[in-house]
Order: sequence, then structure tokens, then C-alpha cells
Amino acid sequence: MPETKPTVVVLTALPCEYAAVRKHLTEAEELEHPEGTRVERGRLPGTPWYVAVAELGEGALNAAVLTERVVAWLRPEALLFVGVAGALKDDIKIGDVVVGTRVYGIHGGKQTPEGFLVRPEAWRSSHRLEQAARFALRGKVHLKPIAVGDVVLADSKSAIAAHIRHHFNDAAAIEMEGSGVAHAAHLSSRLDTLVIRGISDCADVGKAGSDASGSQPRAADAAASAAVAILGKHRPATGRTAGSGISGDPQEGSFRRSPRHSDHLDLRDSALEGPRAGEPVGRQAPTQVSMSHRPGEPERDVGHAHGPVPVATADLPAAPAGFTGREDDLARLLPVLHPSADTESPVVICAVSGLGGIGKTALALHASHKAVAHGWFPGGTLFVDLRGYDDDPVTADQALLALLDAFGMRGNSLPQTTVAQYALYRTLLTQQRRPMLLLLDNASDPAQLTPLLPGTDRHRVLITSRHRLTDLPARLIDLDTLTPSAAAGLITKSLRLSDDRDDRPAQEPAALAELAVVCGNHPLALQIAAAMLRRRRYRTIGSLVTDIRATTDPTATLALRPIFDLAYTRLPEAQARLLRLLALAPTAEVDSGTAGASCGATPEQTLPLLEELAASRLVTPVPSSGLVRWRLHDLVRAYAAAVVASDPSLTEEGETARGNMLSFYLSRTEAADNHMRWLPGNPVPNLFDDRPAALAWLDAERANLVAATQWAADDRHALAATDIALTLGAYLDWRRYFDDYVTVSQAAQQAARRRDDRDREGVAWNQLGYALRGSGQVMEAIEAHTRARDLHRAAGDRNREAGAWNSLGLALRTAGRSAEAIEAHTRARDLHHATGDLNREGMAWNHLGLALRKAGRTEEALHAHMCARDLHRATGDRHREGMAWYHVGLALQETGRTEEAIEAYRKDLEICREFSDWYGAGQTLTALGRIHDSAGRPTEARVAWLEAVEAFNRAGASSQAAQVQVTAESLT
Repeated sequence: MPETKPTVVVLTALPCEYAAVRKHLTEAEELEHPEGTRVERGRLPGTPWYVAVAELGEGALNAAVLTERVVAWLRPEALLFVGVAGALKDDIKIGDVVVGTRVYGIHGGKQTPEGFLVRPEAWRSSHRLEQAARFALRGKVHLKPIAVGDVVLADSKSAIAAHIRHHFNDAAAIEMEGSGVAHAAHLSSRLDTLVIRGISDCADVGKAGSDASGSQPRAADAAASAAVAILGKHRPATGRTAGSGISGDPQEGSFRRSPRHSDHLDLRDSALEGPRAGEPVGRQAPTQVSMSHRPGEPERDVGHAHGPVPVATADLPAAPAGFTGREDDLARLLPVLHPSADTESPVVICAVSGLGGIGKTALALHASHKAVAHGWFPGGTLFVDLRGYDDDPVTADQALLALLDAFGMRGNSLPQTTVAQYALYRTLLTQQRRPMLLLLDNASDPAQLTPLLPGTDRHRVLITSRHRLTDLPARLIDLDTLTPSAAAGLITKSLRLSDDRDDRPAQEPAALAELAVVCGNHPLALQIAAAMLRRRRYRTIGSLVTDIRATTDPTATLALRPIFDLAYTRLPEAQARLLRLLALAPTAEVDSGTAGASCGATPEQTLPLLEELAASRLVTPVPSSGLVRWRLHDLVRAYAAAVVASDPSLTEEGETARGNMLSFYLSRTEAADNHMRWLPGNPVPNLFDDRPAALAWLDAERANLVAATQWAADDRHALAATDIALTLGAYLDWRRYFDDYVTVSQAAQQAARRRDDRDREGVAWNQLGYALRGSGQVMEAIEAHTRARDLHRAAGDRNREAGAWNSLGLALRTAGRSAEAIEAHTRARDLHHATGDLNREGMAWNHLGLALRKAGRTEEALHAHMCARDLHRATGDRHREGMAWYHVGLALQETGRTEEAIEAYRKDLEICREFSDWYGAGQTLTALGRIHDSAGRPTEARVAWLEAVEAFNRAGASSQAAQVQVTAESLT
């Protein structure tokens, strides 16, 4: 897997600026965005940073557009614009460097009869980068505001010069790109940003002469050297995320949360705190709001629902046993997979097509395992089942999320926008210099595939589909039924694998050939027939042929129907019933618990039946994390479902089974959710041993759970399916499965509205708001929260309305509407105060503090966080008191009150350790390290960072631990 590289993007406008930065880099490589934007990325010696340098051209608009693209693509921790500028002050000389403390956009305004009314825009530089500049370059540069306009200023007596002197009189320099960069960075959720300009002229009539003397390259060199010095002081900050809509600044996220495989989930500062969103009526649930919809207004479609996101694996599924009869096809396939194979295509693709059950996946897996055994793919493999022939096939966007997850890109590492996700995916493939194999199984449409194809012929793509994918630039291998001899060989090999003394094929060659004929030489039919013979060791092959020919539909397509009929009718009733009910499960693969629930039995009672069905080749055991899951081939599943549909009594039995499965899923999902929210000192929830076990179950069952929520469309199952959907919220949010989150929330909202269940509908709208905000659809999220608020207000539920106002504030803050966010959190605070809910009032105070900080009102934010701290202390909520101390520390640090901030962090650290909250302790120790480093105390900083490494490791957050380790080692 590609390593995580702490990256800074440095943007430039002119070739001389680009060259000045580029010469400081080593081991540089060229990267290309899908839309053609190019950067060079290399190491910056003496620092922990990789630096990606880009030349954008001149002008603020161009800079804004390309900045947003590069940030979404490369996900940097910091952004610098390095270049040249003209001086606006007499004490600033050519060759000096100005580090922008603010960036002014000088052109905004309104022309009126009374004159031009200025409407200035201003963006502050990053506090962290500004502090790094002050310590790295004290007395060597000017830390002053910079003016930006789409104008080359070469006349100090011009009207525009007078305009700047009058309205922006503290600006020290003028240039053309900084406002575009600052605006784009602002939209990327407080990405650390700094503009650094070397002075090449005095913005007067002497500009042309200065430029001709070579002042621009010299000024660019000075600015680049200043940038290098700043980055030598600036350190990677763990847990920070750029361009995602969920900021990496520790104050910005909803949760303190650990990565995907961590044992820790801290919901102390989440709007999902308290009772879960899916709790039944009468229990307090959190909500979010907006300001436009009223109950009774027409519905609008918000978001898009679809089937569950698949799971991609970095390990191939097991190679099929008893593979035979495809030697010629294998000989055609393997040379195409060889990494050294000659090709004129930009990417090497091989597509295996054929009828269902014909052996496409078996051939693809057999070839893939052989290739891996030969060492052809040292970069690894990726496998994903696209479920192309299910009712809800996997989309390319969903497969992308699964593939990124297999790459290790999850949690805060995962970009929010689809465009950025595809860019990251292609970057990961490009960075992987060693050949990889991508196996995309069971595709039905080129649209599922095309966006996922690598942009290099270094890797190989292997696809299976029932269709010939002629629209792809792929080598096509069409599979037909087996030859008569190969079909007979498959049965023979299958029998011998079970019992090497089974000589029936040799004793009955004519019957063997006839069995192949009645099976249509179709591999799946042959395997089922062989399983029948294995189960009845002493029956003759000829007797089986006679039984098959006696079935009612010997002419059915593929000759499968008579095989299925005979296999089904020979099953004992308990096995036949279980097969029918498994066909009705949400997806084709279930665990033993779900299988047992379908027929009202325990897993232990069901396991022998499953093993018997597996022996009959009607279900396939799938080893998974030390356990076994059970999968139906889609043709077997379709057959069994048709049996149910043909008989009213079986249909009723099936609906009862669906209800049983929903009850099972709901009880387990609630228990798992309780484990996710569990805090030390509280009773340990039941059903799972611990939080990792609960999360492992949710991960394994996610596809089934998401699919089960779609049963909410059936009134008979609407209530249970809705409650599952509302209980999945915290899990799907934490894992960042936002597509699934939208799908389940929308299903719950629609079902609740159809049932006129206003309470659940409000909760569902609120949850949908979370999902939409997480997926980057902030305006739609605000609309969803509005509906939630209005429903709870109409019902007179002031607590839920208060929660809705609080959540609305979070969405508005994400949208950059700080003033409205402050108003929303204030309304939440006041409502909670009126109802006497001091703890939730404290939460509202804390969120109000976040909004105030984002608006630049740091002193007010500090007061809000202190109020939150005091309320949580008064109610005995130590865990939230600790979070409030943490935010108090951030606010104090921002106001320059270093020693008080350190004390606040220590208070939080004490509480984290009290609760064994090692992930929270890691975050707080990381912040302590940063503040000590900024204060010029490298020894204390290194001690704090090393303690953070230990804490993150105890929390299972290995990636965070590794990042902090790099930061600590940079001080040695």
C-alpha cells in the first residue's frame, strides 16, 4: 500500500517562482490530475514534509479554481502561495519578504451616486503557520497584510493606488493571486494557509526597470527560502483533514474519533450524544434543523438511495477446489495478466464473460492465484463483487469507496466529494510503482467499471460479467459450457476429491456421459449433480440420470431447472425450508445467526442444516475472520425465491421469516450501538464481548443491514426496518459510509412519513441531515435539518427542537454561515436552559464556542467553552467536562495565553486517563506537543509527542501514532 505522506502544497504563478521552490526538493515525481493539472512532489530535506509544487498562472480566479482542485486532489495539511509582489510601503525594499498576516481582496464594492462604497474581503493567515514564521524568521521578514487585485500596479499615483492607500492602508505589498488562494482554502474548512511574497518592485513607474534587472527571480528565491524556513519549524498535525468539509482542526469535528480499526469511539462532543437517533418514541433523540420547510408542505427528494456499498478485500477469495475443464481458457488468460506482456493499450484489461454459473469467477480466481504465486503482482491485489445482477447493483461510486477502504483510506483520510475520492484513488494507483491486480467480479454494465480503471498499463484489471463488454478496450474471453469430456471430468474429479476410492465414473462411462448431457454441460448443474452422488455414495449414476429426466421441465433454460427441482425435492423438509428462507435474506450471504433467525432457531440448531446444504452444493461456506458465512449462488437464490412466490402458504412463511430476521438484526444492531457509545464507568452492554466484537459484527453485516432497511417500504415490516435504519446512524457516520447513511436515512424518513409517525420522521430527517452533511451536500443537509426542527416544533417537543437547533448550527458552520450558526446554537442553549436540561445546555455552549471561534470571536468562544465546562462539572459529566477543557485550551492557545492553555490541556488529559480514553489522551498530548514546540520548548514537545504515540497505540490508532512518531523524531 502507498505510504501516507505528510504533504504541503506550494502554489506559484510564474515560472521563476516555480523554479525557486522546485530547486529545494529532492526525489521529485510528477503527478497528473485527471483534468490535466500537474504538480511535482518531492521531499523537503531537513523536514518531515513532502512538498507538491504547482504553477497556476496569473490571476485570482484561476488561482481559486485550481487551488480547490489541488487541495481536493492531494489532501495537504498546509497550503502556501510563494511568489513575487510589489511593495506598498517606503520601508519595504526590493529583495525583502512579506509574510501575509491577512489577505485583502481590494475590488469588492458598490458604485452609488454618492461614490464608490468599499465592500472589502479579508482572510486571516493560519495562526499555526504565522507562529512558525515568527519563530523561524524573526527580524528577517515583514509580517504584514497583503493586498490582492487583478491589476499590475506600476504607478504609485494612480487611482487604484490611492484606493489602496485609503481603504487598505496597512497593506505592505500588492499581488494578483492571494485572494483566490485564500478563498479556496477557506472553503476547505480552515486549511492552514499562508501567502509569502518576495518584493520585486515598488509598484511604481520603476517596475519595468526592476523586472528587467532580474529582480523577480531574486525575489522568488527569497520567498522560497522563507517558505523552507517556515516549513522547517511547522510540524505535521495528527488528525487534521483538509478539503473535506470536516476540518482536521481538533475543534471542528463532531467526534473525537479513532480510525476504522481502532477499539475506541469517543462521542463526547457529538451531536449524536445521548440517546440514539433510532430510539423509540418517548426517548430523547438528537435532531438537526434548517429554516424553510413546514409540516404539510410537498416532499422534495433529498439525496439518492441505492443498494449497500460493497466490501473490497486486499486478499483474493480462496481458489476454487477441483478446478478443471478450463485449461484452454486459462492458457489464453494468463499471458494477458503477465506484467511484462506487450500492449498498446493505456491499461490492460481482460474481461471473462458467460452465462450465470458457467465458471467465470472460478476461472478468474484460479488465474489470479496462479499469477500471485508466480510473483507477478508484488503491489498486491484488490477484489470487489459488483453484484451486477442483484436488484440493486453496486455503482462505480460505491465500488470506489470500497476500494479506497481496502487501500486503507478511511475515516479522516477519506475525501468527502466524489471527485476528490476518484482523484485520490487514481493517485494511489499511480503512486504504486509495483504491479497490482484489480479483480472486478460480477459486473453488468460498463458504467460500473470505467471510472475504476487505472490510468497506467503497469497494473492489470480482470473483470467477470454475463455480458460481453465490447464497449471496454479489453481482451474478451467468452466462456461456453464445458466440452462433454471436460464435463465428465468435472464430475469425476468432484467425486474423487470426496472419496478417492469412488470408481462410479469408471464403472458407468455411458451414464456419466448422459449425466453431462442432461446437465447441459453447465458447471453449476454438474456440481449440484455431483453433490447428489457424493451424498448417496452407493447410488448409481444411471439412477440419477433417470430421476432428472423424470422431472416436469426437462427443456428449461440451461438444463438447470430439472437439476434444481430434483435437488430441492430430495432435501429433508428442514433443509428445504431453510433454503427457501435464505433466499429471502437481504443479500445472498448471511451468517449462522441470521440463518437461524430466519427459521426461528438458534445458530447451533441451524449449523448442521447449513452444512448439509453446503454438502449438496446449494449453499457455499465462506470463511470470514475465523467464522463461516453462507452464500447462495444467485441462480439458486432465484430458484428458491420462485418456489416461495408460487405458493401462498410459503409466501406467508417467508414474510414471517423476514420479520424474524429484522428482529434479530434490530436487537444486535442496538446492542452494537450501545457498545459503540459505551464509556468506562457505565454497565457493559450485552450480546457482544466488547466494542471491537460489536464493530466487527457491524462491519460484517453492513450490506445486509443496509439492504434490510429497504424493507421499510413494506408496511408489514416498516417499523422494525425504520428502527434499524435509525440505529445505524452513529456507526455509518463513524465509518464514513455516507452513501449507505443517506440510503438508510431516506428509507426511514419515507416509511415514517407514510405511517404518519411524526416523531420518527423528525428523527429520520435529522439523521438524513447528518448523512448529507457528511457526504458534502451541506445545503441539502440544512434542508433536512429544517424539516426535523419543524416537525419537533409542531409536536411541541422542546427538547428535540433544541437538539435540532444545535445540529443546525453544526451544518451552518460547515456551510461557512457563522453568524447563522451562532444564532442556532444560541437558540439551542436557551431552549435547553428553559427545559432544565443542564447537560445538553452545556453541549450547546460548547458548539456555540466552536462557531464563535470560526467567526474569529475568540474571547467569546473562550467564555462559551468555560460555561460548557462548568455545566458539565455541575452535572457530574466528567467526560464532557474533559472535552470542554480541551476546547478551552484551544481558545486560550489562540489568544496567546500559553501557560493557561497548557493547564487546560492537562486538566483534559487527567480526565482522559481517568476514563481510559486513550485516543482522547493522544489528541490532547499532541496539542500539548504543538504548544510547547511553538513556545520554543523542544524537549517538552518531544516528551508530549512520545506520550501521544503511546496513547494512540493503546487506543489501536496506529496511523495516528506513526504520524506523531515522525513529528517527535524530527526534533531529535
